[in-house]
Amino acid sequence: MAEFKTLQFPNTAAGQRNKNKALEIEAANGWRVVSETIIPGKFRGGNACCLFLICAPCAFLAGHEDDIISVTLERNEGAGTEVNEHKKIDRAKWNALIEYDPAIASAVKEVSPFGEKWLDELASAYLALNDIKYLPNIVEGIVRRAQLEKEEVAKQDADRKREQERLEAEKAESRRKEAERRLMEREQRGALLDDVIQFFWGTQTRRTITIWVIFVSLLLICLIFEGS
Repeated sequence: MAEFKTLQFPNTAAGQRNKNKALEIEAANGWRVVSETIIPGKFRGGNACCLFLICAPCAFLAGHEDDIISVTLERNEGAGTEVNEHKKIDRAKWNALIEYDPAIASAVKEVSPFGEKWLDELASAYLALNDIKYLPNIVEGIVRRAQLEKEEVAKQDADRKREQERLEAEKAESRRKEAERRLMEREQRGALLDDVIQFFWGTQTRRTITIWVIFVSLLLICLIFEGS
């Protein structure tokens, strides 16, 4: 079942720009233009009546409101809205346009560096509007969004790289501290051994006492074994 909606814009330079941007967005959401009309602006009522009472031709000096551009859009129920999905694109028609329309071929060439996702959006948006005058705005919008997405991806990659570098630095610091701790333990064990050696063997007197202690200990061990 088809859906319909109508958008209106003032028929001014700013209104035209807003219309093109809005239609670009709607096209990406599956809407297509079925009609576009211009509604003439009305004379400014109060001023026109007053001037008419003074002089009929003066009524035109009151001016009138801007004309209105009325655009009717249609979308089939269930039309996809994701840019990244392969929409129902008439590939045969689109390929023919690329081959025989230089403007379309140039647009494809400009968008192609950003990848298949954006080429599909270009095809979908243009075929939905089916009007060459919208092509520059479609391409401009796609390139702008694609560049923003590219910059965002690059920023995320840079953030991930910085985070990875931070984690690697933390691991390296942890390994360094662990190595220092082990070295300190070895030094402490070495210092303790030096203290023990110094205590038993540091002077001539201590060496003599240590030798006698060892001798007496060995003698006692021998006597114990002989007695048993």
